[in-house]
Amino acid sequence: MNLIEKIYHVIKPLPENIVQEVLGFALFLRQREEKAEWQNLMNAQSTALNYCNEDLACNISTVVCMISQHKNIIELLTR
Repeated sequence: MNLIEKIYHVIKPLPENIVQEVLGFALFLRQREEKAEWQNLMNAQSTALNYCNEDLACNISTVVCMISQHKNIIELLTR
């Protein structure tokens, strides 16, 4: 007997109001799991975006430094 069959046999003799509570609890558990999955996705996206932003800032800083160096070389050559 699989788990679903076991659950069915346990709740089958219970009054309908109790079965409604069991259903409500099962729906609550499913919703909690979906929320946790959604939160994990949001955390992963946030981490990826932070990495991209840090990488972009590093690249911009490198380009600015290179432009500054080239500007200094041009000034030296044109003196």
